[in-house]
Amino acid sequence: ASGAHYYRITSFHIDNQSHATAILYK
Repeated sequence: ASGAHYYRITSFHIDNQSHATAILYK
């Protein structure tokens, strides 16, 4: 999950693993 904080919302539905990574980018 590399990108802006909004990406975590999309990845949450698609892949919760990416969601967890997105949180780190938060």
